Amino acid sequence: MSNNNPQSGLVDASLEHCFTNIFALVGTDFGGIQYRKYVLKEEKEYKNALNDPLIKSYALCQRKSVLSAWLRSKRESSGNQNPCAFSKFSKELWVFWYGSGEFPNANDCILPQLCEQERGNWRQGLSYETRTVLFRALHNVVER
Repeated sequence: MSNNNPQSGLVDASLEHCFTNIFALVGTDFGGIQYRKYVLKEEKEYKNALNDPLIKSYALCQRKSVLSAWLRSKRESSGNQNPCAFSKFSKELWVFWYGSGEFPNANDCILPQLCEQERGNWRQGLSYETRTVLFRALHNVVER
């Protein structure tokens, strides 16, 4: 899955070099892939993760078989951070589907405490970050 680069001494572990890189499939129509990124309307620290609306929404997505992933991201206003200090990070919920129109399960999966921060589709082009999160969501499905 990864190669050592003798010149730099670094491990080459980018998405493009992954054996399960679905984006390298030839002749596949990814044009209908859509996504939404959701965040909490109000940043709040939850002692119990099961009380966190973003985690609850992720669980609802999983229950409804919605292609999704959640991740922590560095808050833009903060400097160096301890990766174990959850309060220094914000969480994002990414959902993906194939087709045109709006996210079909939004009313069933996305709680009102979340707001949409970003949207897009394959035809507009997906950033490396978005492709990586899509790959992670696909990996979640395979793991189940």
